[in-house]
Amino acid sequence: AKKSYGRGAGHVMTCAAGYQEDAALCYPLCPAGYYGVGPVCWESCPVVNPIDGGAICCETAVDCSNKIKELCAGLPLAVAKALLSGGNPQKIIQAVEDA
Repeated sequence: AKKSYGRGAGHVMTCAAGYQEDAALCYPLCPAGYYGVGPVCWESCPVVNPIDGGAICCETAVDCSNKIKELCAGLPLAVAKALLSGGNPQKIIQAVEDA
């Protein structure tokens, strides 16, 4: 058998002032009105649209669900059109815009 040895439990990582830890990495703090998730600062949802739907803010959870469904619904069709475009950049751009 191979030789081995323990090297201890390690130590807790801390971030320097002005940084926050997320998933064992340090990132610069986000400005007021934003919150950090990894390397991205997301805008906090305003009072008029308080539901956080990820990249969108909505008045209600149902609104967020509907908006996300609408955003996703055209994606498979856009991909299919882009694949069938024969590499034509204008057709690819149009397929994305139509989605």
